[in-house]
Amino acid sequence: MDAIGARTTERMQAPSGALLGFGTFFRKELQWWWSGRAAIVVFAIATLLGGFSVLGDRLALTIATAQGQPIPAGAITLDPTLNVLHAQWDQWLVFITIFVSMGLLTTERDSGTLAWSLSKPLSRTSLLLAKWGAALVMLGIFAIALPMLVGTALAPLAYGGLPELGRVATLALLMLSVPAFFLALTLALGTWIRSQAGIAGTAFAVAAVPLVVGMFLPTLAQMWPSSIGGWSTALAGGSAVTPGPPLAWIAAMVFLAVVAGGNFARADL
Repeated sequence: MDAIGARTTERMQAPSGALLGFGTFFRKELQWWWSGRAAIVVFAIATLLGGFSVLGDRLALTIATAQGQPIPAGAITLDPTLNVLHAQWDQWLVFITIFVSMGLLTTERDSGTLAWSLSKPLSRTSLLLAKWGAALVMLGIFAIALPMLVGTALAPLAYGGLPELGRVATLALLMLSVPAFFLALTLALGTWIRSQAGIAGTAFAVAAVPLVVGMFLPTLAQMWPSSIGGWSTALAGGSAVTPGPPLAWIAAMVFLAVVAGGNFARADL
């Protein structure tokens, strides 16, 4: 009787439900980012691209002056805040996020570790959420916060003044929406497409929609969820914005969560 009671108590205390095993698997995913040097590579690429973009107007001015070329009015600004805010962070984030996340499911599925992980006390919902959450944390630190910090430090050297730190911090927080969307997209695609090339190609096609249809359907381009980066830059810079893009982003995130959860629950691993 004591043994039966002990087993019953153990079952009652064991974690269960949709988030079964989330904490353990989340820590495992964070460790993967460190052990595979992915975080360092992401930081190096984001800092290099963002740094060049921050210094872009200073370099353009230096080259034009050396060559004696006239500079069109408004083509170049020496405002340190604007140069940090408009360093195309959202564009770099799209490329970085897709490349680091296109294999989050397919690599483990092909190696068999995905099925092995799910043989442990781990729900499929927890696996997807942990992969999304860990990647978002690491990209937030190493693709957004630290590169923007470097860009903020470079701005006074190039433009003679410190950027408005409040606006830069606001942009950093808002920019989390870019990797959040594309991580959700690649994970949802990964529950359906088994090829990394197919996942990346589809994700890039989604990102390119505003560029393709912008001239013909500007409203659609503005409301497309991948345009959230441009909306974030405008808001952080103090420009007038509409609530449409974030609402479209929220709707897309809910849709991707439902699709990913439904596909992965039925997937044969």
